[in-house]
Amino acid sequence: MLISHLPKNGPPIDKEIHDLAEAAGYEILYELKYRGSKIDRMNFLPQSWLEDLEYEIQDLDHEVMIVNQSLSPLQVSSLETHYETRVIDKIMLVLEIFAQKASTNEVKLQIELANLLYTYPRAQSSLQRNLMSERQARMMGRGEQLKDIVEANVRHRVAQLKKKLAEHERRTQSRNASEALKIPIVGFYSAGKSTLFNSLTGSDIQEVDSMAFTTMFAKTSRTNIFGYPVDLLDTVGLVDLPKNVLNAFNQMLKPILNAPVVVIVLDSTLKIAELANQLKYIKRVFVDNAPDAERKYIVVFSKTDLVDWSLLKGKSVLVEEEEWLVGAPILFTQKDDPEKIRREFVEVVERLIESDLVYFEFDDVSPKHLSKFYEWARVGDVVWNNHGTCNIKGVTTHNWFVKLNSLE
Repeated sequence: MLISHLPKNGPPIDKEIHDLAEAAGYEILYELKYRGSKIDRMNFLPQSWLEDLEYEIQDLDHEVMIVNQSLSPLQVSSLETHYETRVIDKIMLVLEIFAQKASTNEVKLQIELANLLYTYPRAQSSLQRNLMSERQARMMGRGEQLKDIVEANVRHRVAQLKKKLAEHERRTQSRNASEALKIPIVGFYSAGKSTLFNSLTGSDIQEVDSMAFTTMFAKTSRTNIFGYPVDLLDTVGLVDLPKNVLNAFNQMLKPILNAPVVVIVLDSTLKIAELANQLKYIKRVFVDNAPDAERKYIVVFSKTDLVDWSLLKGKSVLVEEEEWLVGAPILFTQKDDPEKIRREFVEVVERLIESDLVYFEFDDVSPKHLSKFYEWARVGDVVWNNHGTCNIKGVTTHNWFVKLNSLE
């Protein structure tokens, strides 16, 4: 059962919540569309709507009620009591999808931490309500003991999880040290991130699907479209999460937040208001979480063949007016022209990282090292000498130049 809260003048259906429910494996049997700005502090729905819904679903064989809003602990508790069914809000639904698709131990720890930070206050509300009932019945003791035990256990587990994640971060920092420039591709789900990723890597490494969260967590592929190695990261689709839940995924976000260049993919078929909301949240993830990071952005509009150019121009102006994106290059991509995408992408990235590029010339290079030059640099010119060595000109990033310079 789905309760969709729709803006007063919004569309008749919220596609996102349906996509999320499908990704979590739910079948929607009934949907109540509540349109209005008034949200009841206790029950989410006004009293009259509560009663109408109770009549509508009396014969409905449902397992869970999904509400496409972030609910307070009191609202979850009240709805569960009123309808005698499990209630999850939009954030809990997203965390459920994450848990279903988690594959590594590190990711599972982050999801457990996020779940505790978000859902425990809701459990507290239920415990408090039971405790108040117990007090009214003058049966003091057992409820308060249970509440204290649960609180202590949750605090202990949160501390454990944070400690384990910190240890994992220390281990991976040295293990993941790499000379390659890392460029994450970010955006909301189904924006076209995996399509762009596959176009740039020249392969079908990532599954492309319209279902929400087809890509789970950052996946990396090394590409040589620059001539020198660059790591592209295809990331999980963004979804608007509360700050405490987002902080639980700090480990997952760090390689993205620390990247010198970030590619933001926007679905050009969306309305301007939807794009504005997405940019607002992306700003919160990057600028608010790491305000001092020296980071440059590239904005890519996907699916441009499906949009009239006049509308596309208006959407690009929206990006240009964002203060944190001033000067960010904007690319327009179509799936059927990967060569053009790769060429434009390389030109734009190299313009942004110009200060890190090294144009070199090595003399008397041994032939045994020639393969390393072709692997670590974009070789522009090779001139062979009479005594069997060669002179090489080319370009690469500073880190790869250091490695080339260390060759004996």
